Amino acid sequence: AAVALPARVLMPLSFATILGGMMTLIGTPPNLVIASIWTDLLPGAPSLNMFDFAYVGGPVALVGLIFIVLIGWRLLPENRGAETAKALFEKKDYVSEIYVDKDATAVGKSMLDLENMSEGEIVIVSLKRGTQRHSFNIRSLSARIGDTLFVRAGPLALEEWLKLTGLKIQGAEQFEQQLEDTDLGVVVQPGAWAQGRSAKDMRLRRRFSANIVGLARGGEAFSERMARVPLQVGDVVLLQGERTALPDTLARLGLLPLADRNVSLESARQPDFLPLIFFVLSLSAIVAGLIPVQIAFLACVAGILVTNRFDLNTMYDVIDWPVIVLLGCMLPMGAALEATGAAATVAGFVSYAAGGLHPIWVLAIIFLLSMSLSDVMNNVATTALMAPIAVSVALSLNVRPEPFLMAVAVSASCAFLTPIGHKNNLLVMGPGGYKFGDYWRLGLPLEILITITAVPLIWWVWG
Repeated sequence: AAVALPARVLMPLSFATILGGMMTLIGTPPNLVIASIWTDLLPGAPSLNMFDFAYVGGPVALVGLIFIVLIGWRLLPENRGAETAKALFEKKDYVSEIYVDKDATAVGKSMLDLENMSEGEIVIVSLKRGTQRHSFNIRSLSARIGDTLFVRAGPLALEEWLKLTGLKIQGAEQFEQQLEDTDLGVVVQPGAWAQGRSAKDMRLRRRFSANIVGLARGGEAFSERMARVPLQVGDVVLLQGERTALPDTLARLGLLPLADRNVSLESARQPDFLPLIFFVLSLSAIVAGLIPVQIAFLACVAGILVTNRFDLNTMYDVIDWPVIVLLGCMLPMGAALEATGAAATVAGFVSYAAGGLHPIWVLAIIFLLSMSLSDVMNNVATTALMAPIAVSVALSLNVRPEPFLMAVAVSASCAFLTPIGHKNNLLVMGPGGYKFGDYWRLGLPLEILITITAVPLIWWVWG
Protein backbone atom coordinates (compact mmCIF):
# COMPACT_ATOMS: atom_id res chain seq x y z
CA ALA A 1 0.00 0.00 0.00
CA ALA A 2 1.23 3.51 -0.74
CA VAL A 3 2.03 5.63 2.29
CA ALA A 4 -0.33 8.36 1.07
CA LEU A 5 -3.40 6.12 1.05
CA PRO A 6 -6.12 7.45 3.37
CA ALA A 7 -7.24 5.64 6.50
CA ARG A 8 -10.45 4.65 4.73
CA VAL A 9 -8.42 2.38 2.44
CA LEU A 10 -5.73 0.78 4.61
CA MET A 11 -7.93 -1.03 7.14
CA PRO A 12 -10.35 -2.36 4.48
CA LEU A 13 -7.32 -3.69 2.56
CA SER A 14 -6.08 -5.39 5.71
CA PHE A 15 -9.45 -7.00 6.50
CA ALA A 16 -9.95 -8.04 2.87
CA THR A 17 -6.59 -9.83 2.92
CA ILE A 18 -7.62 -11.78 6.02
CA LEU A 19 -10.94 -12.76 4.45
CA GLY A 20 -9.22 -13.82 1.24
CA GLY A 21 -7.09 -16.36 3.08
CA MET A 22 -10.00 -18.32 4.53
CA MET A 23 -10.74 -20.43 1.47
CA THR A 24 -7.87 -22.92 1.40
CA LEU A 25 -6.10 -25.23 3.78
CA ILE A 26 -2.94 -23.07 3.74
CA GLY A 27 -4.79 -19.76 3.65
CA THR A 28 -4.63 -19.00 7.38
CA PRO A 29 -2.82 -20.54 10.37
CA PRO A 30 -6.11 -21.67 12.01
CA ASN A 31 -6.93 -23.72 8.92
CA LEU A 32 -3.58 -25.49 9.12
CA VAL A 33 -3.99 -26.15 12.84
CA ILE A 34 -7.48 -27.57 12.39
CA ALA A 35 -6.25 -29.74 9.52
CA SER A 36 -3.38 -31.07 11.64
CA ILE A 37 -5.55 -32.06 14.60
CA TRP A 38 -8.68 -33.02 12.61
CA THR A 39 -7.93 -36.75 12.50
CA ASP A 40 -6.60 -36.74 16.08
CA LEU A 41 -9.83 -35.35 17.50
CA LEU A 42 -12.02 -37.24 15.01
CA PRO A 43 -10.65 -40.80 14.76
CA GLY A 44 -11.62 -42.43 11.50
CA ALA A 45 -12.58 -39.18 9.80
CA PRO A 46 -10.96 -38.47 6.42
CA SER A 47 -8.32 -35.78 6.42
CA LEU A 48 -9.12 -32.32 5.12
CA ASN A 49 -8.21 -31.52 1.55
CA MET A 50 -6.85 -28.29 0.10
CA PHE A 51 -10.18 -26.66 -0.76
CA ASP A 52 -12.47 -28.15 1.90
CA PHE A 53 -12.50 -24.76 3.60
CA ALA A 54 -13.72 -23.05 0.42
CA TYR A 55 -17.30 -24.30 0.83
CA VAL A 56 -17.72 -21.97 3.80
CA GLY A 57 -14.76 -19.64 3.43
CA GLY A 58 -15.60 -18.63 -0.15
CA PRO A 59 -19.14 -17.34 0.49
CA VAL A 60 -18.11 -15.74 3.80
CA ALA A 61 -15.20 -13.95 2.13
CA LEU A 62 -17.44 -12.79 -0.71
CA VAL A 63 -20.07 -11.38 1.65
CA GLY A 64 -17.42 -9.67 3.74
CA LEU A 65 -15.72 -8.13 0.70
CA ILE A 66 -19.03 -6.82 -0.67
CA PHE A 67 -19.76 -5.19 2.70
CA ILE A 68 -16.28 -3.62 2.85
CA VAL A 69 -16.47 -2.25 -0.70
CA LEU A 70 -19.99 -0.86 -0.47
CA ILE A 71 -20.39 0.19 3.17
CA GLY A 72 -17.49 -0.66 5.46
CA TRP A 73 -14.92 1.88 4.24
CA ARG A 74 -17.39 4.72 4.90
CA LEU A 75 -17.31 3.92 8.63
CA LEU A 76 -13.65 4.91 8.99
CA PRO A 77 -11.96 8.32 9.42
CA GLU A 78 -11.19 9.90 6.08
CA ASN A 79 -7.73 11.45 5.87
CA ARG A 80 -5.88 10.50 9.04
CA GLY A 81 -3.32 8.33 7.27
CA ALA A 82 -2.66 10.92 4.59
CA GLU A 83 -1.98 13.60 7.20
CA THR A 84 0.53 11.30 8.90
CA ALA A 85 2.38 10.75 5.65
CA LYS A 86 2.35 14.44 4.83
CA ALA A 87 3.87 15.34 8.19
CA LEU A 88 6.55 12.67 7.83
CA PHE A 89 7.67 13.46 4.30
CA GLU A 90 7.66 17.26 4.62
CA LYS A 91 11.45 17.46 4.51
CA LYS A 92 11.69 21.25 4.44
CA ASP A 93 10.61 21.33 8.06
CA TYR A 94 13.63 19.32 9.15
CA VAL A 95 16.61 19.89 6.85
CA SER A 96 18.85 22.93 7.33
CA GLU A 97 21.95 24.08 5.48
CA ILE A 98 24.83 24.80 7.86
CA TYR A 99 27.99 26.67 6.85
CA VAL A 100 31.37 25.99 8.46
CA ASP A 101 33.36 29.24 8.78
CA LYS A 102 36.78 29.89 10.26
CA ASP A 103 35.40 30.88 13.68
CA ALA A 104 33.47 27.63 14.25
CA THR A 105 34.70 25.34 17.01
CA ALA A 106 33.55 22.42 14.86
CA VAL A 107 36.49 22.80 12.47
CA GLY A 108 38.62 19.65 12.59
CA LYS A 109 35.99 17.53 14.31
CA SER A 110 34.53 14.47 12.63
CA MET A 111 30.89 14.20 11.66
CA LEU A 112 30.50 11.47 14.29
CA ASP A 113 31.80 13.78 17.02
CA LEU A 114 29.51 16.56 15.88
CA GLU A 115 26.48 14.26 15.94
CA ASN A 116 27.42 12.94 19.39
CA MET A 117 27.43 16.50 20.75
CA SER A 118 23.65 16.52 20.27
CA GLU A 119 23.10 13.17 22.05
CA GLY A 120 21.45 11.66 18.99
CA GLU A 121 19.10 14.56 18.17
CA ILE A 122 21.11 15.71 15.12
CA VAL A 123 21.63 13.74 11.90
CA ILE A 124 24.13 15.02 9.34
CA VAL A 125 22.62 13.63 6.15
CA SER A 126 25.08 15.13 3.68
CA LEU A 127 28.26 17.16 3.36
CA LYS A 128 29.16 19.44 0.45
CA ARG A 129 32.84 20.23 -0.08
CA GLY A 130 33.61 22.30 -3.14
CA THR A 131 31.75 20.71 -6.00
CA GLN A 132 31.59 17.28 -4.33
CA ARG A 133 28.64 16.11 -2.27
CA HIS A 134 29.11 13.23 0.19
CA SER A 135 26.02 11.45 1.51
CA PHE A 136 27.25 8.12 2.89
CA ASN A 137 30.09 6.93 5.08
CA ILE A 138 30.77 10.50 6.15
CA ARG A 139 31.09 9.85 9.88
CA SER A 140 34.91 9.82 9.73
CA LEU A 141 35.18 12.99 7.62
CA SER A 142 36.31 16.09 9.50
CA ALA A 143 34.69 19.48 9.11
CA ARG A 144 36.72 21.99 7.10
CA ILE A 145 36.35 25.71 6.59
CA GLY A 146 33.97 26.29 3.68
CA ASP A 147 32.11 23.00 4.08
CA THR A 148 28.34 22.98 3.94
CA LEU A 149 26.52 20.49 6.15
CA PHE A 150 22.96 19.44 5.50
CA VAL A 151 21.54 18.68 8.91
CA ARG A 152 18.21 17.15 9.89
CA ALA A 153 16.93 18.12 13.32
CA GLY A 154 14.09 19.65 15.25
CA PRO A 155 14.26 23.42 15.85
CA LEU A 156 15.10 23.24 19.56
CA ALA A 157 17.84 20.64 19.13
CA LEU A 158 19.31 22.56 16.21
CA GLU A 159 19.48 25.80 18.19
CA GLU A 160 21.36 24.15 21.07
CA TRP A 161 23.71 22.33 18.69
CA LEU A 162 24.64 25.50 16.83
CA LYS A 163 25.62 27.13 20.13
CA LEU A 164 27.86 24.17 21.01
CA THR A 165 29.58 23.91 17.62
CA GLY A 166 29.80 27.60 16.68
CA LEU A 167 28.23 26.78 13.31
CA LYS A 168 25.83 29.07 11.54
CA ILE A 169 22.65 28.29 9.67
CA GLN A 170 23.00 29.46 6.10
CA GLY A 171 19.41 28.87 5.06
CA ALA A 172 16.73 26.21 4.86
CA GLU A 173 15.92 24.37 1.71
CA GLN A 174 13.71 21.47 0.84
CA PHE A 175 16.73 19.48 -0.38
CA GLU A 176 14.43 17.27 -2.47
CA GLN A 177 16.74 16.28 -5.30
CA GLN A 178 19.49 14.89 -3.07
CA LEU A 179 17.18 12.74 -0.96
CA GLU A 180 14.65 11.87 -3.63
CA ASP A 181 16.67 9.00 -5.02
CA THR A 182 17.91 7.65 -1.71
CA ASP A 183 15.10 7.77 0.86
CA LEU A 184 12.19 5.42 1.32
CA GLY A 185 9.08 5.25 3.47
CA VAL A 186 8.90 1.96 5.37
CA VAL A 187 6.79 0.43 8.10
CA VAL A 188 7.97 -1.80 10.97
CA GLN A 189 6.30 -5.19 10.63
CA PRO A 190 5.54 -7.59 13.51
CA GLY A 191 8.54 -9.70 14.44
CA ALA A 192 11.00 -7.37 12.71
CA TRP A 193 14.58 -7.39 13.96
CA ALA A 194 14.35 -3.61 14.28
CA GLN A 195 11.36 -3.84 16.62
CA GLY A 196 12.23 -2.48 20.06
CA ARG A 197 15.60 -1.12 18.87
CA SER A 198 16.57 2.47 18.19
CA ALA A 199 18.84 3.64 15.39
CA LYS A 200 21.60 4.01 17.97
CA ASP A 201 21.06 0.46 19.28
CA MET A 202 21.22 -0.96 15.77
CA ARG A 203 24.26 1.19 14.87
CA LEU A 204 22.28 1.98 11.76
CA ARG A 205 24.77 4.28 10.08
CA ARG A 206 27.85 2.22 10.82
CA ARG A 207 26.44 -1.22 9.97
CA PHE A 208 23.97 -0.38 7.22
CA SER A 209 25.03 3.06 5.93
CA ALA A 210 21.48 4.25 6.57
CA ASN A 211 19.81 7.04 8.52
CA ILE A 212 16.39 7.49 10.09
CA VAL A 213 15.42 10.96 8.93
CA GLY A 214 11.71 10.81 9.75
CA LEU A 215 9.52 8.87 12.16
CA ALA A 216 5.76 8.86 12.69
CA ARG A 217 3.75 6.91 15.24
CA GLY A 218 0.04 6.88 15.83
CA GLY A 219 -0.59 9.76 13.47
CA GLU A 220 2.09 12.04 14.94
CA ALA A 221 5.50 12.76 13.47
CA PHE A 222 8.62 12.93 15.64
CA SER A 223 10.94 15.84 14.98
CA GLU A 224 13.65 15.22 17.60
CA ARG A 225 15.61 12.41 19.24
CA MET A 226 14.71 9.99 16.46
CA ALA A 227 18.03 8.18 16.84
CA ARG A 228 17.11 7.18 20.39
CA VAL A 229 13.46 6.21 19.87
CA PRO A 230 12.91 2.42 19.96
CA LEU A 231 10.88 1.39 16.91
CA GLN A 232 7.49 -0.19 17.40
CA VAL A 233 5.29 -2.29 15.14
CA GLY A 234 3.40 -0.05 12.74
CA ASP A 235 5.83 2.88 12.97
CA VAL A 236 6.23 4.74 9.70
CA VAL A 237 9.91 5.48 9.11
CA LEU A 238 11.61 7.63 6.50
CA LEU A 239 14.81 5.71 5.90
CA GLN A 240 17.73 7.19 3.98
CA GLY A 241 20.23 4.76 2.56
CA GLU A 242 22.39 3.89 -0.39
CA ARG A 243 20.23 2.90 -3.35
CA THR A 244 21.93 -0.42 -4.08
CA ALA A 245 22.01 -1.43 -0.40
CA LEU A 246 18.40 -0.57 0.50
CA PRO A 247 16.84 -3.95 -0.46
CA ASP A 248 19.24 -5.91 1.76
CA THR A 249 18.89 -3.34 4.55
CA LEU A 250 15.11 -3.64 4.56
CA ALA A 251 15.29 -7.45 4.55
CA ARG A 252 17.73 -7.56 7.48
CA LEU A 253 15.83 -5.00 9.55
CA GLY A 254 12.42 -6.53 8.82
CA LEU A 255 10.95 -3.36 7.30
CA LEU A 256 8.33 -3.20 4.56
CA PRO A 257 8.37 -0.47 1.89
CA LEU A 258 5.40 1.88 1.80
CA ALA A 259 6.02 4.52 -0.87
CA ASP A 260 8.40 3.83 -3.73
CA ARG A 261 10.36 7.04 -4.25
CA ASN A 262 12.24 5.88 -7.36
CA VAL A 263 14.09 3.21 -5.40
CA SER A 264 14.18 -0.24 -6.94
CA LEU A 265 13.73 -2.95 -4.35
CA GLU A 266 14.51 -5.74 -6.76
CA SER A 267 17.64 -7.77 -6.35
CA ALA A 268 20.46 -7.21 -8.79
CA ARG A 269 20.58 -10.94 -9.51
CA GLN A 270 18.71 -12.58 -12.34
CA PRO A 271 15.30 -14.01 -11.35
CA ASP A 272 15.42 -17.63 -10.24
CA PHE A 273 12.29 -19.63 -10.93
CA LEU A 274 13.41 -22.88 -9.30
CA PRO A 275 12.00 -22.04 -5.82
CA LEU A 276 8.68 -21.15 -7.48
CA ILE A 277 8.70 -24.49 -9.28
CA PHE A 278 9.27 -26.33 -5.98
CA PHE A 279 6.40 -24.39 -4.41
CA VAL A 280 4.00 -25.13 -7.28
CA LEU A 281 4.92 -28.82 -7.17
CA SER A 282 4.26 -28.99 -3.43
CA LEU A 283 0.88 -27.27 -3.87
CA SER A 284 -0.02 -29.67 -6.67
CA ALA A 285 0.83 -32.64 -4.48
CA ILE A 286 -1.39 -31.25 -1.70
CA VAL A 287 -4.32 -30.57 -4.05
CA ALA A 288 -4.03 -34.04 -5.54
CA GLY A 289 -4.00 -35.55 -2.07
CA LEU A 290 -0.74 -37.39 -2.68
CA ILE A 291 1.04 -36.29 0.50
CA PRO A 292 0.10 -34.31 3.64
CA VAL A 293 0.66 -30.57 3.64
CA GLN A 294 3.43 -30.77 6.25
CA ILE A 295 5.45 -33.25 4.20
CA ALA A 296 4.87 -31.31 0.97
CA PHE A 297 6.16 -28.00 2.31
CA LEU A 298 9.03 -29.66 4.12
CA ALA A 299 10.08 -31.26 0.84
CA CYS A 300 9.78 -27.87 -0.86
CA VAL A 301 12.11 -26.23 1.67
CA ALA A 302 14.53 -29.17 1.47
CA GLY A 303 14.66 -28.87 -2.31
CA ILE A 304 15.43 -25.14 -2.13
CA LEU A 305 18.20 -25.74 0.41
CA VAL A 306 19.74 -28.67 -1.49
CA THR A 307 19.92 -26.61 -4.68
CA ASN A 308 21.59 -23.73 -2.80
CA ARG A 309 18.77 -21.30 -3.60
CA PHE A 310 18.58 -20.15 0.00
CA ASP A 311 21.16 -19.60 2.68
CA LEU A 312 20.61 -21.72 5.80
CA ASN A 313 21.59 -18.89 8.15
CA THR A 314 19.16 -16.53 6.44
CA MET A 315 16.41 -19.10 6.79
CA TYR A 316 16.71 -18.98 10.57
CA ASP A 317 16.31 -15.20 10.44
CA VAL A 318 13.04 -15.27 8.47
CA ILE A 319 11.32 -17.99 10.51
CA ASP A 320 8.59 -16.54 12.73
CA TRP A 321 9.92 -18.08 15.94
CA PRO A 322 7.22 -16.66 18.27
CA VAL A 323 4.58 -18.53 16.29
CA ILE A 324 6.63 -21.73 16.39
CA VAL A 325 7.04 -21.48 20.17
CA LEU A 326 3.36 -20.63 20.56
CA LEU A 327 2.36 -23.69 18.56
CA GLY A 328 4.74 -25.83 20.60
CA CYS A 329 3.04 -24.63 23.79
CA MET A 330 -0.61 -24.46 22.76
CA LEU A 331 -0.98 -27.76 20.88
CA PRO A 332 0.06 -29.82 23.94
CA MET A 333 -2.27 -27.64 26.02
CA GLY A 334 -5.14 -28.55 23.73
CA ALA A 335 -4.23 -32.22 24.02
CA ALA A 336 -4.06 -31.84 27.80
CA LEU A 337 -7.54 -30.32 27.86
CA GLU A 338 -8.82 -33.40 26.07
CA ALA A 339 -6.85 -35.98 28.07
CA THR A 340 -7.59 -34.58 31.53
CA GLY A 341 -11.28 -34.08 30.92
CA ALA A 342 -11.07 -30.31 31.22
CA ALA A 343 -12.52 -29.91 27.74
CA ALA A 344 -15.46 -32.11 28.70
CA THR A 345 -15.99 -30.01 31.83
CA VAL A 346 -16.07 -26.79 29.83
CA ALA A 347 -18.33 -28.47 27.28
CA GLY A 348 -20.72 -29.51 30.02
CA PHE A 349 -20.84 -25.93 31.28
CA VAL A 350 -21.56 -24.63 27.78
CA SER A 351 -24.29 -27.25 27.25
CA TYR A 352 -25.85 -26.39 30.59
CA ALA A 353 -25.73 -22.66 29.83
CA ALA A 354 -27.35 -23.30 26.45
CA GLY A 355 -30.36 -24.63 28.32
CA GLY A 356 -31.68 -27.06 25.74
CA LEU A 357 -31.20 -24.78 22.76
CA HIS A 358 -31.06 -26.20 19.25
CA PRO A 359 -27.51 -27.32 18.39
CA ILE A 360 -27.21 -24.61 15.73
CA TRP A 361 -27.48 -21.98 18.47
CA VAL A 362 -24.78 -23.77 20.45
CA LEU A 363 -22.67 -23.73 17.28
CA ALA A 364 -23.20 -19.96 17.14
CA ILE A 365 -22.02 -19.66 20.76
CA ILE A 366 -18.83 -21.58 19.96
CA PHE A 367 -18.35 -19.40 16.89
CA LEU A 368 -18.73 -16.15 18.85
CA LEU A 369 -16.55 -17.41 21.70
CA SER A 370 -13.70 -18.33 19.34
CA MET A 371 -14.04 -15.05 17.48
CA SER A 372 -13.93 -13.06 20.73
CA LEU A 373 -10.84 -14.91 21.96
CA SER A 374 -9.12 -14.36 18.61
CA ASP A 375 -9.58 -10.60 19.00
CA VAL A 376 -7.35 -10.58 22.07
CA MET A 377 -5.25 -13.73 21.53
CA ASN A 378 -3.20 -15.10 18.68
CA ASN A 379 -5.50 -16.94 16.27
CA VAL A 380 -3.30 -20.04 16.39
CA ALA A 381 -3.56 -20.15 20.19
CA THR A 382 -7.31 -19.66 19.98
CA THR A 383 -7.66 -22.56 17.54
CA ALA A 384 -5.54 -24.94 19.61
CA LEU A 385 -7.47 -24.01 22.76
CA MET A 386 -11.00 -24.11 21.35
CA ALA A 387 -10.76 -27.17 19.08
CA PRO A 388 -10.97 -29.86 21.81
CA ILE A 389 -13.68 -27.87 23.62
CA ALA A 390 -15.73 -27.64 20.42
CA VAL A 391 -15.50 -31.40 19.85
CA SER A 392 -16.52 -32.14 23.45
CA VAL A 393 -19.52 -29.79 23.14
CA ALA A 394 -20.64 -31.56 19.97
CA LEU A 395 -20.31 -35.00 21.57
CA SER A 396 -22.29 -33.86 24.62
CA LEU A 397 -25.10 -32.80 22.28
CA ASN A 398 -24.89 -36.05 20.28
CA VAL A 399 -24.25 -34.20 17.01
CA ARG A 400 -21.45 -34.39 14.49
CA PRO A 401 -18.31 -32.55 15.66
CA GLU A 402 -17.15 -31.56 12.15
CA PRO A 403 -19.20 -28.33 11.96
CA PHE A 404 -17.97 -27.28 15.39
CA LEU A 405 -14.33 -27.69 14.35
CA MET A 406 -14.99 -25.79 11.13
CA ALA A 407 -16.64 -23.02 13.17
CA VAL A 408 -13.47 -22.67 15.22
CA ALA A 409 -11.32 -22.49 12.07
CA VAL A 410 -13.44 -19.78 10.42
CA SER A 411 -14.12 -17.68 13.53
CA ALA A 412 -10.50 -17.73 14.73
CA SER A 413 -9.48 -16.13 11.44
CA CYS A 414 -11.96 -13.26 11.84
CA ALA A 415 -10.20 -10.98 14.31
CA PHE A 416 -11.36 -7.50 13.36
CA LEU A 417 -12.15 -5.72 16.64
CA THR A 418 -8.63 -4.91 17.81
CA PRO A 419 -5.23 -4.12 16.27
CA ILE A 420 -3.65 -6.98 18.23
CA GLY A 421 -5.95 -9.68 16.88
CA HIS A 422 -4.04 -10.13 13.63
CA LYS A 423 -0.68 -9.01 12.25
CA ASN A 424 -2.39 -7.27 9.34
CA ASN A 425 -4.35 -5.09 11.75
CA LEU A 426 -1.23 -4.08 13.63
CA LEU A 427 0.73 -3.45 10.44
CA VAL A 428 -1.66 -0.79 9.10
CA MET A 429 -2.20 0.94 12.44
CA GLY A 430 0.78 3.28 12.06
CA PRO A 431 0.48 4.17 8.36
CA GLY A 432 -3.27 4.67 8.75
CA GLY A 433 -2.92 6.73 11.90
CA TYR A 434 -5.56 4.55 13.54
CA LYS A 435 -6.58 4.62 17.17
CA PHE A 436 -7.50 1.46 19.08
CA GLY A 437 -11.20 2.24 18.89
CA ASP A 438 -11.18 2.70 15.10
CA TYR A 439 -11.17 -1.06 14.60
CA TRP A 440 -14.63 -1.35 16.17
CA ARG A 441 -16.11 0.93 13.53
CA LEU A 442 -15.55 -1.52 10.72
CA GLY A 443 -14.78 -4.68 12.68
CA LEU A 444 -17.96 -4.99 14.76
CA PRO A 445 -20.50 -4.89 11.90
CA LEU A 446 -18.20 -7.10 9.83
CA GLU A 447 -18.01 -9.76 12.57
CA ILE A 448 -21.79 -9.66 13.03
CA LEU A 449 -22.32 -10.11 9.30
CA ILE A 450 -19.79 -12.96 9.15
CA THR A 451 -21.49 -14.74 12.06
CA ILE A 452 -24.92 -14.45 10.45
CA THR A 453 -23.51 -15.81 7.19
CA ALA A 454 -21.11 -18.47 8.43
CA VAL A 455 -23.09 -20.30 11.13
CA PRO A 456 -26.03 -21.46 8.91
CA LEU A 457 -23.61 -22.19 6.09
CA ILE A 458 -21.39 -24.37 8.30
CA TRP A 459 -24.42 -26.25 9.59
CA TRP A 460 -25.71 -26.83 6.07
CA VAL A 461 -22.36 -27.88 4.54
CA TRP A 462 -20.89 -29.88 7.42
CA GLY A 463 -23.87 -30.76 9.59
